[in-house]
Amino acid sequence: MPSRLALLLVSAAALLGCHSEPAATQAVDPVMPASPAAVEPAGAAAAPGPGACVGRGGEPAKLGMRNVLGSALRSCPSRTATGFHRDGFCSTGADDAGVHVVCATVTSAFLQFSAAHGNDLITARGDFPGLRDGDAWCLCAARFREALDAGVAPPVIVEATDEAALRTISSAELGAHPVEICREPR
Repeated sequence: MPSRLALLLVSAAALLGCHSEPAATQAVDPVMPASPAAVEPAGAAAAPGPGACVGRGGEPAKLGMRNVLGSALRSCPSRTATGFHRDGFCSTGADDAGVHVVCATVTSAFLQFSAAHGNDLITARGDFPGLRDGDAWCLCAARFREALDAGVAPPVIVEATDEAALRTISSAELGAHPVEICREPR
């Protein structure tokens, strides 16, 4: 199994098309706004309505991982194994050059943007089923930054976004149009 996992991780990195260098860092405001009602960037996909939630689960992380709110990192409610380590958490480590730390609910606009920039997340390949509008997925911080700058950043699940994202993206930008993890069956 370890050799299959190693192959999967290498394939995933190639599939995700994340930058091979660590994301550039910049000084950002580490405090999440009290109200995430910030104005959406022009051209951004519409966020789910007030009180919207996605997926189920949100299991707390082990080993003290923290999210951008400073609380325990929750699992990203994806329909398939996500995260660099494919353990359901948008966490990073020394071996994760792409810094897969942003849990987002992808939109069609984001998926098209990513495909146009060499990272086709729509097409199924091997164990990867392909993503569709509304799926939760761990995104590379640098790709999220690019999408944000292009006005097509998808909604973020801040409870499941690793605090390492704050090295590249401000808390205000992450909280501009958040969605939450569903706590009860809908």
